[in-house]
Order: sequence, then structure tokens, then C-alpha cells
Amino acid sequence: LGLPTRRIEVRAEGKKFTVLVAPSLPNPYAMCLLNAALEEADSLHVKLAALPGMPMQVENNSGEVTMRWEVLVVKQPGDGEKVDQAAFKP
Repeated sequence: LGLPTRRIEVRAEGKKFTVLVAPSLPNPYAMCLLNAALEEADSLHVKLAALPGMPMQVENNSGEVTMRWEVLVVKQPGDGEKVDQAAFKP
């Protein structure tokens, strides 16, 4: 998407994840999941919440299957679309 990113290795739930983070964007996980950190310290979502920016791609390769999700579009303020606040609930 033309944003500068950093590659970070994260261990969660007994697995290794490779995460591309856009430090210039706020981390939506950090805005929502800080309370969950006390209960689920090893959760992938809690680990993503601790990253210094928005996770743009998360990948895990188990040797047989690669699981990957990535952000395809970033809406900027004033794009004319409002985000439903329910989207930020864990």
C-alpha cells in the first residue's frame, strides 16, 4: 500500500508469526485488547496489541500450511466512509 513497514517475529500460542507493521498507523489491537492482556497473555491478538504500529500482514508457516492475512485497504480520515464501532470490539 506504499506505507513503510517493519518485519517483526512474534511468538504466541506456541507458534512463530512473522508480522509486517506500519509504524506510521495506529495499532487497532492496542486500542481494543489491552484488558484481555491480563487474561490471555500468550494470545496472538494480545501480542499484536503490543506492536508499535498497525499489523499489516500476519503469517504463520507450520511446515504444511501457511496461514496469512493482510490489510488490503487503509481508509484515511475524510474518505467519506464511517467505520462501525462494533468492528473494534474483540
